[in-house]
Amino acid sequence: MIHSKSMSCGLYKAVTSLLLIILFAKCGSDEENYSIQIENLVTSEEFEDYTFQLDTSQYTFQLNLESEIYNSHYGSEKYVIGESADWQKRFWSIFLMSKDDRNLISEIIKVLNSDNFSEKDFVVKATRFVQGAIAYDHDKAFNIEDHEVYFPYETIFLKSGVCSDKSILLAKILIQAGYQICFFIYPQANHMALGIKVDDKGSYNSGFCFIESTAYSKIGEIPEKIGDDQVLDDNPQVIVPEGSNGTKRFRNVNAVRNNYRQVEEKFGKNYFAASTAIKKLLIKKHSMEQEMRRLKQLYQKDSSNFQNHNCNEESNHQCREITEHWEMRIYNYNQLIDSSNNLIEQINESIQSENE
Repeated sequence: MIHSKSMSCGLYKAVTSLLLIILFAKCGSDEENYSIQIENLVTSEEFEDYTFQLDTSQYTFQLNLESEIYNSHYGSEKYVIGESADWQKRFWSIFLMSKDDRNLISEIIKVLNSDNFSEKDFVVKATRFVQGAIAYDHDKAFNIEDHEVYFPYETIFLKSGVCSDKSILLAKILIQAGYQICFFIYPQANHMALGIKVDDKGSYNSGFCFIESTAYSKIGEIPEKIGDDQVLDDNPQVIVPEGSNGTKRFRNVNAVRNNYRQVEEKFGKNYFAASTAIKKLLIKKHSMEQEMRRLKQLYQKDSSNFQNHNCNEESNHQCREITEHWEMRIYNYNQLIDSSNNLIEQINESIQSENE
């Protein structure tokens, strides 16, 4: 039996005349800027820019790619022969064992580990890179039968891919950095995601923490739906590649989860999926809310002082001073409310504009 894949994850389609099983997948879909030059890459004619967002900053670095390596992968054989139960493990290992992309992946790891990035955790940076710098290929998703799974070098070269391609690329980066990974495959939803080994029970009690690679999202956050409102399977297949995997665990996952929780308490649940521009607006909104709380407390204090001094229309100088402060607090508070309402309107308009 020959097993092949023209995309990623679940839906099996038998072509009995060729004794071929093909799996198809369709997956869901005023800033600071930093430019980083990677050195010591194999010389080529031109560099490609790769841009992604990390917190409130946008980063760009360049990779020098060789078309010869890309061409050697394009159209290459991507299948395994045999009817053994572990054929999926062997099949996915094909894309993880390629040696042609190791130098390129090493350079990506090098730059993500550099001091140019504010985020200290490598896994977070690698995830954001694949989520943001590699576009989701909607055309490939909607013409699934005409395409194959990409090797990591192909995905980087094309700067786009679907769930399988992006998951494989992130897997290769994490494996080369020493981490153990798995693939979560959802046959009913036709989706594929990545898992990284952790110390706790992980996602689906698998010991691996879920990572969605198709778009910006939090590590460990499993979406209810993907793509065209496809509901993810409750019990996905967990495929742990052998012979091409790391051994390290993501031991900082709890610190990352705590950071997510603290940030969401301040700026809202949509913060991590927002663009850097909207993130800055949400931070500004939070600052305004803090200032409104402060002014309200001062207003209440002035009100108490006003009552304690038995102030009235014929009050003494101290009462008039308290009244002036009181009125100023009210004015500033009302002005801040107007500014906050305008900011909320600006945030909603920005979100709507980005979603169009």
